[in-house]
Formats: sequence, structure tokens, C-alpha cells
Amino acid sequence: QPTVFSVNTDNANQFFQIRIYPAAIKVIQAAGRCIRTEKDIGVCIFADKRFLWQNYRKLLPKEAQVSNNPEKLLINFFNTKEINR
Repeated sequence: QPTVFSVNTDNANQFFQIRIYPAAIKVIQAAGRCIRTEKDIGVCIFADKRFLWQNYRKLLPKEAQVSNNPEKLLINFFNTKEINR
């Protein structure tokens, strides 16, 4: 089923509206596949420097943690979660 996006032709940043918004939706959907129930835990790593850029970061959910040091985030995440081993 196609998704329709409204584009303001007066906006100088049409590329962002036409390409980046749909891409951001796909990224968020991909991350959502990691977590299916309230008991699930998971980490999604998107290794693309564009996620460090403010105009990309603002499209992600507020829970998303963006860092140029993902190792620290991963260690912190797994140290604070109860994981069945």
C-alpha cells in the first residue's frame, strides 16, 4: 500500500521531505521489529554518520540514543538490563 507524503513546493528543502521522511519511517519500523512484547529487550545499531546530524536525529523517537561512541551505550544498556543467559 503506497504512502502519500504532502510536499510544500515553496519549501527549499524538498529533498528532505521527499527522501528523508520516508527513509526515517523505514528506520523506525526496522527498529520496532526488534521489540515485539513488553518482555523483549534489544539493541538496534544504525552505523551511519547521518544519524549524528541534528536534522536526522530529530526524526527519531525520543527514546533513541544517538552517539559517536556506541560501545559505551551498549555496555550501559546491557549492564542495566536483566538478561536470561
